[in-house]
Amino acid sequence: MSIGYKHRHDAFDECGIVRSVNTVIGDFTADAEGLFAACLERVSLKDIACQAQPNTLHSQHRAHHYG
Repeated sequence: MSIGYKHRHDAFDECGIVRSVNTVIGDFTADAEGLFAACLERVSLKDIACQAQPNTLHSQHRAHHYG
């Protein structure tokens, strides 16, 4: 995911506001990625499989839909 000003343009590169915003967004993104990774470490395939329940409305049509 890309947030912030990414294109090279000297006028914007010199702007303190743009640099500050990019720094804050970069820090926020790094924190969010860390939290997401920590959550994923706690989830196993077994956990996911236990959450998946056959949709009985579609089972009569031999469809393999879950949710």
